[in-house]
Amino acid sequence: MRKIFTLLFFMVLFVSTNLSAQAPEDVTAILRRCVDLPELQELFTKDSNGDFSQVYVLQHGVSFPTNTTVVKFGKDIGFIEKSQLDPATVKSFFLFWEFSVDNGSAKVDFVLNYIDSTNNPATTRVILEMKKVDDNWIVEKTTI
Repeated sequence: MRKIFTLLFFMVLFVSTNLSAQAPEDVTAILRRCVDLPELQELFTKDSNGDFSQVYVLQHGVSFPTNTTVVKFGKDIGFIEKSQLDPATVKSFFLFWEFSVDNGSAKVDFVLNYIDSTNNPATTRVILEMKKVDDNWIVEKTTI
């Protein structure tokens, strides 16, 4: 049992160290590309007024620095902990499983959780492979 806890500790430490060692502007740019992925735009949940609901990123699996700022639908994306997941207020959120950047390339694996058009919970898994060209992150491969 102790070996399992030790292994889990080092996995969490590796993931958090890997993300924090990356340039903040790269983390923000890659996260923005994920949120703005054209294939996901129709999936974001709308409120009763027809406006898009606030979008969140769950700080679980991969956690982002608190000073990361990405705007979606005119609002800053909210970064929340698992204990803050409230179906009454959190309608669309991202859960990242992998967010690795190395020598101008990146691999991102995440799930978008949302309320579909029939008012039921739904998820879409996305895996992106990106490359940095000049100062821009370009999506080279998308798996949905």
